[in-house]
Amino acid sequence: MGVQASLFDRKKYSGVIPQTLSIEPPTSDCTVLQTVPAYHTYLQSGGYSKYTPDDFTSDVKKFGLFVKDKKLSEIRTVDIQQWIGELKKVMTEKTVSRKISAITNYFLWLETEKVLTVNPAGAIRYLRVTSPLPDILFESECQQLLTAASYDPRTYILVLLLLETGIKKRKCLN
Repeated sequence: MGVQASLFDRKKYSGVIPQTLSIEPPTSDCTVLQTVPAYHTYLQSGGYSKYTPDDFTSDVKKFGLFVKDKKLSEIRTVDIQQWIGELKKVMTEKTVSRKISAITNYFLWLETEKVLTVNPAGAIRYLRVTSPLPDILFESECQQLLTAASYDPRTYILVLLLLETGIKKRKCLN
């Protein structure tokens, strides 16, 4: 009999499953989907976070499905704008912003690689959306901060001062 694996053994997920694809250099006659493996490889070799290659590649694939079999040389700014319009119907502003960032990066890469002479995403303007900071902390959150900071007197005093400053500002605003 073979040895049975423990019920609690975990396999580590490391992103995209390695495939034995030969990566072809992109050309202007390729479709977006044909260039995805090369783009993913480019992102992995850059100084991006470990999540960026998979996230950006996923966004580019979705754009590739939108433009279907259009060659890269046939893609225009209006195609990207139409895709963004569709995204805005079902996604938050922050999610759409990230997808625009991915597409902008993708077309900039194609331009840098001299696959395209004109970047169709170059005219796309968007604002980077950031999550707002919370306005207030609840009493329990203040206590958690003070408890966590209590191991170092300097940190505790800094947290105490920040909390006190926040309380004074709130009283002034009310």
